[in-house]
Amino acid sequence: MKVAATPAPRGAPAPDEPLRALRRVALAAVHPGGEALYDDLVAELADALGAAAAFVTVFVDDACSVARTLAARLDGRALATFEYTIAGTPCAQVRGRDFRYVAAGVAAEFPPGTIFAAHGMDSYAAVPLAASDGQPLGMLVVMDRRPVAGGDAAHAEAMLKVVAGRLAAEIERSRTDEVFRATALAVSGARSDTVFDELVRLLAQLLHVEVAFVARHRPEDPDALTILAMHHDGQIVRQVRYSIDGTPCRTVLGQRFRAYPRDLLQLFPDDFDARLQATEGYAGYPLTALDGSAIGVLAVASRRPLVQLARIESTLEIFAVRAAAELERLAASEALQRSEASYRAIFEAAEDAIFIHDWATGAIVDVNAKASEVYGWSRDEMKRMTVAEFSSGEPPYTAEQAAHWLALARLDRCPPFEWHRRRKDGSLHWDEVRLKPALIDGRPHVLAFTREITERKAALAALQAKEQQYRAIFDGSVDPMVLWDRALHTVDVNAAFARVTGLARDDVVGRHWSERPDADDLRKLLPHIGAALAGREVQVVERVVRVDGSPFDIELRYLPVSLGGEPFALGIGRDVTDRLERERELRRSEARLRATVEAAFDGVIGMDADGRIVEFNRAAERVFGHRRDDVVGRALAEVIVPPRHRDAHLRGLRHYRHGSGRGPMLGRLVETTALTADGREIPVEMAISVAELPEGSLFVGHLRDISDRHAAEQALRASEAQYRAIFNASADALVLRDAAFRIVDVNVTYERMSGHARDEVVGVDRVLANPPEAGAEIRALHARALAGEPVLVETQLVRRDGHRYDLELRGMPILHRGEPHVLYIGRDITERKRAEQALRDSEAQYRAIFNASADALILWNSRFQRVDVNDAFERIYGWSRDEVIGRGFEVQRYSPEDERPRRELVRRALAGDACSAELEALHKDGTRLLTEVHAIPFLHRGEPHVLAISRDVTERRATEAQRAALERQLRQAQKMEAIGQLTGGIAHDFNNILTSVIGYLVMAEERAEATGDAVLQRQLGQAHLAAQRARDLIAQMLAFARRQRGERKVLALAPLVRQTLQLLRSTLPSSVEIDADALALTGDGPCVAADAVQLEQVLFNLCINARDAMDGHGRIGLRLRVHARHAGGWHCASCRAPVDAGEWVELVVADSGAGIAPALLERIFDPFFSTKAPGHGSGMGLAMVHGIVHDHGGHLQLVTAPGAGAEFGVWLPLAAADAPCGEAAPAPRQAPTHALAGLVLVVEDDPMVGDFLVERLGGWGLQVQLQRDPVAAADWLAEPAHALDLLITDQTMPQLTGLQLAGRVHAQRPALPIVLISGNADAIAAAELAAAGVRRALPKPIDAQRLRAALEALLPVGAG
Repeated sequence: MKVAATPAPRGAPAPDEPLRALRRVALAAVHPGGEALYDDLVAELADALGAAAAFVTVFVDDACSVARTLAARLDGRALATFEYTIAGTPCAQVRGRDFRYVAAGVAAEFPPGTIFAAHGMDSYAAVPLAASDGQPLGMLVVMDRRPVAGGDAAHAEAMLKVVAGRLAAEIERSRTDEVFRATALAVSGARSDTVFDELVRLLAQLLHVEVAFVARHRPEDPDALTILAMHHDGQIVRQVRYSIDGTPCRTVLGQRFRAYPRDLLQLFPDDFDARLQATEGYAGYPLTALDGSAIGVLAVASRRPLVQLARIESTLEIFAVRAAAELERLAASEALQRSEASYRAIFEAAEDAIFIHDWATGAIVDVNAKASEVYGWSRDEMKRMTVAEFSSGEPPYTAEQAAHWLALARLDRCPPFEWHRRRKDGSLHWDEVRLKPALIDGRPHVLAFTREITERKAALAALQAKEQQYRAIFDGSVDPMVLWDRALHTVDVNAAFARVTGLARDDVVGRHWSERPDADDLRKLLPHIGAALAGREVQVVERVVRVDGSPFDIELRYLPVSLGGEPFALGIGRDVTDRLERERELRRSEARLRATVEAAFDGVIGMDADGRIVEFNRAAERVFGHRRDDVVGRALAEVIVPPRHRDAHLRGLRHYRHGSGRGPMLGRLVETTALTADGREIPVEMAISVAELPEGSLFVGHLRDISDRHAAEQALRASEAQYRAIFNASADALVLRDAAFRIVDVNVTYERMSGHARDEVVGVDRVLANPPEAGAEIRALHARALAGEPVLVETQLVRRDGHRYDLELRGMPILHRGEPHVLYIGRDITERKRAEQALRDSEAQYRAIFNASADALILWNSRFQRVDVNDAFERIYGWSRDEVIGRGFEVQRYSPEDERPRRELVRRALAGDACSAELEALHKDGTRLLTEVHAIPFLHRGEPHVLAISRDVTERRATEAQRAALERQLRQAQKMEAIGQLTGGIAHDFNNILTSVIGYLVMAEERAEATGDAVLQRQLGQAHLAAQRARDLIAQMLAFARRQRGERKVLALAPLVRQTLQLLRSTLPSSVEIDADALALTGDGPCVAADAVQLEQVLFNLCINARDAMDGHGRIGLRLRVHARHAGGWHCASCRAPVDAGEWVELVVADSGAGIAPALLERIFDPFFSTKAPGHGSGMGLAMVHGIVHDHGGHLQLVTAPGAGAEFGVWLPLAAADAPCGEAAPAPRQAPTHALAGLVLVVEDDPMVGDFLVERLGGWGLQVQLQRDPVAAADWLAEPAHALDLLITDQTMPQLTGLQLAGRVHAQRPALPIVLISGNADAIAAAELAAAGVRRALPKPIDAQRLRAALEALLPVGAG
């Protein structure tokens, strides 16, 4: 409410008294900020209005119902701070108003017994205090026993509003400084292990709320959050999961900042926790990962309504940056643990062959070693193949049927089934397959367990043949066979049984198992025989003993057989001694090879939904010739896709991205061509899978260069027809000849193997499928077989097309239809011979790879002896292979403490536990090195061994330690830079304010001097001194921010030190002794390039701090040192950077005080940080020292300990020996001499500074035109018709800086003088000023004498 001014009553002040009072209040309002400002302004306001009481308050609570005084005066004395409830007082009617004035009668509004009612206050005037965003802060109130301001309400309103604006700005600034200082320290200082606890604790404290929490979102649990840390009424709560449906967190997660300042329970009635805690207000900020995905929520809640939402949002945003970073670090750590667990779950599976299929596409993700062994392909080959390539291709063993089984597995409804598949060597086999779903690394997959049943099916098929053929095969089989009845009597055996075991037929037929000579071996076979009699097929491999005592390995299959309705068990054996030994040796060799080359993979390339490369592994670098860093982020099409395929590639990508979710290249193995770095096109085999992530699709391609395979396949396709017949053969070829050598019958295998149809060969009496030269030998063998002698020969099989294979041919004499015949059994032994050669080749390859490893490889046996080492072992450890083979740890002469962890590592690996450790090792020459050792269980020649992989990580660990030190240095530099930027920004704003304040004070002093008002002149002089102190404080802030550079000259330090000592002695008490060394007290001493005034400030501040540290009693030591060849090696105490070697001058200030506590060392150089009592320092002393010294290229050294005093060393670069060394003298100031004339354009966006310059320049006789918009000023100056004598422009303005504006004007009007005004004028290079046509650069606050001197020098002759 505004009240019109009333005539001044009798006894009212003179007409010009309100103007003088307003001037006094205005001068008080420019007082530097701080706690004293409130008392000063309240006292000045009460005096200016002649009021008995005045006070300023701030609201204590968000509801603005309780206020606390910051300063209060009553009858000329200060009152202690007090709080009061606003309701029931005159202040209750101020809220929501612009101004309230009550000339009389307000005493009735006071509650009985209050201090102001007791002192008879009857008149009242008040204005509200509001922040820049309109939020209420408090009130400013004056009261008197008579009408306030003599009844002049307009005068009272003007006075109150002048003071209120300054008070509101100070309250808001102090609150903002508190929030941002606490926020910056909390975010930078919290440790990672307690960071969530610390963040929510400080967040609740800063925002004055009961609840603050950070919660994590997991994609697998989309409708819930997990609280990592919650500050709840002073207690920390962790790891609580809650559903977000019906809660405000649902509106924040993955979206934006949300605030519900009041009525939360009405907005979210289903939020049980909010109802339980009676929550009234809520605000939340989303946490997002670097890829943009939602990872959590940071929120606060209160039982009171929330206010100052802008402040809450800015604070949450700062804290959210650190919280999101910590969440991503936590997620990365957990992902690594899940990956390791997944790897163990897959590769520590059973002995069956195991395949891992992609859930969506069915593609093979991984296989175990057993699968590679059984199928014949390497692991990498199988991962690039499809199920169809393993299958026989004959219905129903096709890709379509495989997809059907995989679909059932995803429903967990897939029964065991049989599958006809192909081995790498072309042979066909039968497998029993079981599929089941499983979670691996948190994602669903399909696991396939396969077991070969080829021989079991073959045995069943044989038993279903005709009896006569069964007998012929039974008797003529090269494998021993035995038939058991259910009483465990031997019913029949064949001739091969007697040959293999050495037992005669009469020794076993008709006998109970216990009566047979080999009863000891049979005892362990009884469970298998019983299983076959029960109807189950069994296949085992056992070691048994012949009659002559020689042991051998036999592969036994027991098949259930029904003869005449009775159950029998048919046992079929095969001597596999040689094969098993070869397989064992092959497995041992392959295990050694896999342990060495496990790290080798195909090229893997990742691509995002926009077609950009996001992953490019080393194998891809090797195949395509590109470096990973060169291609990540580029389009895949321009890197490896040939030009003719790029349009199709981009169409397919768009097709998938726009909703199809399918592509011709996805989920299958395809062959195509790719482009290398040198422009070649190579054939590649490629499998592409796609993962749908929150940020979009991720395409992963596995690529292999198949140039060599293409060439081989091209050659193979030429003979595909011939080779196909051999691949299709899965059993022995059988040929029955009569006594005249005529072919009586052949089986299907013979047809497939020989290429001759049965109808073509029956009745032929010559050799058809063997070499012509073998015909005579085979006929001779035929005669011997007819005489009753089994015969055996290794020859070759010649197909009808002339192709040859190695063949083992047995001839068995049999009776067929009562006539003597010979049954010839032909077995393809080509693969066996190849396997034998492959075993020899594999051993040679293992040795080559073993020795090629860059890591030291050591093979240990169970007796802790080295069995083998590679070449890298000798290079890393210094011992040769001959020196360590067969020996243990004693070779390296380890102490018992050093040997114990190494022996334990080998022992654990021998027990089957793959383990790792980081150990200090000894080189042969005695030097110590740090090694990373992995111990892997290893089967070598049938015995348990350990493969130890040792890597020298000495240099890597040293590098990591150095990197940690650099990170600490970087954090300190970032902190100081951030504080410097904040300080510099504040200083810039205050410079603008002080420019107008000091300018107007100078003009007011001139007017007071002209009118002869000595009292007003003295008062204005005191205000001017206060403003200059504020300017000095701003200069200190700029010095810390390193935005104010002084005039650099090569100076001698010793005279400067002596001059400073003279000043110090006048300010230090006699109880403080100054002890300076000879170098500082005599001669010129060393020279440095520096600003003398700034170095004097550094020395003065360090000495004053030393005085205060000793409580005014003690000794201050000053020493001057020259380090001509300093080696460096220490770190700066303020910026933490390492100090380089070179030539330095050190100025040392030491005190005999109590020293500095270690906990304070991290903060002593921060601006406004002080351990002194309130009112005894600004906290800018060491901050200014930091800024000036580092701006001079120097560093600070601090040596201190509790109780031992402190020693500050200022290190500055030594000036060159040939540089002239002298002293700087200040330039003389000239007083104004005469009036100026001319037209001046002032460009200044700050209203106060611009108005001041207009008034100041106009007072000097100049015509002044003011432009607040630099762009408009540039347009005005572009008009040639606008005449002008001088341009004055501010530097920091929106859209155009002062230098940019000057550059434009200089290009159009090169002769026009330009003056630049900036709070950072000294930091602008002279060359930059000259290029823009700037003749003078003046600092803020503007010095009137320097401005006048510049104008007199630049204005045209005759204009001044």
